[in-house]
Amino acid sequence: MGRASVVLVVAVVAVVLCAEVATAAPTVLLRHQWHEGDAFTWLVDVDAAGEVITRNLTQDPPARTALDVSVLITMPQYQTVEAVDADGNGTVATEIGTIEMDVTMPLMGTQHITLDMTNGQMTVAGQDQAMPEALGAFAGKPFRATISPRGEVLKSELPFDLADILGGGATSPLQAFKTLQQQPLVFPEQEIAPGYCWTQTRDVPVEVPEGAPELPAVEQAFIYRLVGFEDLGGVECARIEMLSVMDLPGVLELPMVGPTMAAPLQDASPRMGPIYLSSVATIWFDNAAGRVEKMEASMLMDMTQELEGSITVQDQQHDLHVQTQMSGFEVKVSVLRAAEG
Repeated sequence: MGRASVVLVVAVVAVVLCAEVATAAPTVLLRHQWHEGDAFTWLVDVDAAGEVITRNLTQDPPARTALDVSVLITMPQYQTVEAVDADGNGTVATEIGTIEMDVTMPLMGTQHITLDMTNGQMTVAGQDQAMPEALGAFAGKPFRATISPRGEVLKSELPFDLADILGGGATSPLQAFKTLQQQPLVFPEQEIAPGYCWTQTRDVPVEVPEGAPELPAVEQAFIYRLVGFEDLGGVECARIEMLSVMDLPGVLELPMVGPTMAAPLQDASPRMGPIYLSSVATIWFDNAAGRVEKMEASMLMDMTQELEGSITVQDQQHDLHVQTQMSGFEVKVSVLRAAEG
């Protein structure tokens, strides 16, 4: 399913879901409100599970390993509004605190991993270990976005690129979580009533190093629906439902940026695709304060990635050609704004 097909499917779903829209209900203008100096904490829980299939393509026939993997993650996420311009656009810096992770796989059992994203430290079962480069690349580095009152991302600065994500293991549920977090909550221009639906599409940013060939644009499509208003811990919130789809039917040839493993790679050729990501979410938005209070989301991923090259281990060079496939991998995310004080 290509770019045009994704947009068409979302448009059809929007028509079905929004066939009956209340027209006499009171209307509301939904807007984010940014205030310079505001700082708040998100409490994040991630529950991911699915099958990871690895094929060693240097063998004939390829050796195949299938593992059922489950991951539980808790972490705080800190956000600060660094500046607000004359148009009400806010520059928001986001940092991830200490990540606590339990990874369960057959034979290995459950391992507890702690990732201190402030200073780049990692422990596995209580033992210090080197943090993977893809995670270490943004340890201690906030990512920033300038967001309009409608929720449009006008500018973003991310301390990683797609090649880093691939090299560090794009199958990580943390990458899926970042994808969910980067999905914008963009409001309509006009006032709306409960039952109103709106759609949006955006090109997913894919950054490559200077001088590397440009990668084709990947499009993501969204449907939003204002369900109504709901009391959330004494705060009246707009309840918004969201559906999004991202589809990459082909294969992306990615540039290799630096070593991605403890052992050095030579002439490595990373590839990613096909990829299918779909997500549904419910968002509780305090319109009086102009801020999200809670989000619950679920993402379903089917993704294939491949790495080909050679690797040096103990002064001996070996061919490397590995394909990793995620099948029906589901990531559930709960994000709650922590009480102030």
